[in-house]
Amino acid sequence: MKQGYSGNLDANFNLAYNLADCKLSHEELVTLLKEGNIPEKQIAALKFDYIKTQNDINSLLSNLTGCDGKIREAVALKINYFLNNYPDIRILFAKCSSDVFADATIDINANICRLVVDSAELLLEYKEFSIPYTGKILNFTKE
Repeated sequence: MKQGYSGNLDANFNLAYNLADCKLSHEELVTLLKEGNIPEKQIAALKFDYIKTQNDINSLLSNLTGCDGKIREAVALKINYFLNNYPDIRILFAKCSSDVFADATIDINANICRLVVDSAELLLEYKEFSIPYTGKILNFTKE
């Protein structure tokens, strides 16, 4: 699917448009989240329609911090959607994401912060999430 990300705004728009318009399997979306460029990862996150495995969650979480803001925001939006609409997967997120959520809570992008805080609130009932999450947030506050 690699069509070549470039600094050219028109080329990147066309790449994103073509990706949004084509049908991609779940496995292709996971691959794009792991290996894609900025438009590919952004579209893959937005098109991600279900979570089957812990690997799916890890693919989303790995793009919640440390990458382009367009990707982070799309991933934060999708995670928030899943946590709000599929309560049965919350425990899967709670087991692996407190550090990533804490780091994303202080993102420079306010939309990401809001989405992550809204998502974290849904995970607070799980001690394996809430204790390390609040501890890290307290450490950020002290620093």
